[in-house]
Parts: sequence; structure tokens; C-alpha cells
Amino acid sequence: MSSHSISPEDLRQEVVELTELLRDDESFRDVYNLVISKGLTIGDVLLAGLVENEDTGDQYGLLVVEDGQCVVFELDRYGSVKHWERIDDVSVLDDEFFTVAVAVAMKRSGDVP
Repeated sequence: MSSHSISPEDLRQEVVELTELLRDDESFRDVYNLVISKGLTIGDVLLAGLVENEDTGDQYGLLVVEDGQCVVFELDRYGSVKHWERIDDVSVLDDEFFTVAVAVAMKRSGDVP
């Protein structure tokens, strides 16, 4: 599926729902703990995507942090950080995370749920 076939409002809603789950849902606790461990304020972070590998239990995701910067992360099934990388050119994320452009725009405009 292409991001062009999904409306911007639907993409925004996906970011809102993921971000609310990050803040409130116990099953997102490992990602929540990662955000806190990196010195970020949970209320200032958008979760723009999260994929879980069903075979290994690893989680791979995208956060939008201060001033619209993007961070790709990977956690193993125990919640340990395997990868944490700030991405300067967010266009490289378009194929993996359809929500990236909308999430960055939300963050930069202050549209943080």
C-alpha cells in the first residue's frame, strides 16, 4: 500500500493512536521506558510507527522528537536497545513508515496529542 492512497487525516489518526498507546498502554511499556531512558519527555514525543517481529519479538519503530527530528529504534524482546539512530533525511523512511511526513508536520506545528 502506498502512502498516497491513505488520506493525511487517516495518517494523522494513526500517529495519534500510536502516541496515546505509547503513553497509556502497558503493552507499550518497553518503548515508553526507552523514551524516558533517552532523557526525552513522553508528552513531547510522537510514536509514528511500530512493527513487531512475530518470530523474534523484536520491535522496530519511529519516534518524532524535539523540533520534528526522527529517531529509528529497535528493541529486542526483552526491551533492550539494539538500535537508536537520528535520521536527518526523513525521505529515506517513506517506504517503511507512511506516517513520517504527517508526524513531522504535526510535531513542527505543535499538533501533539
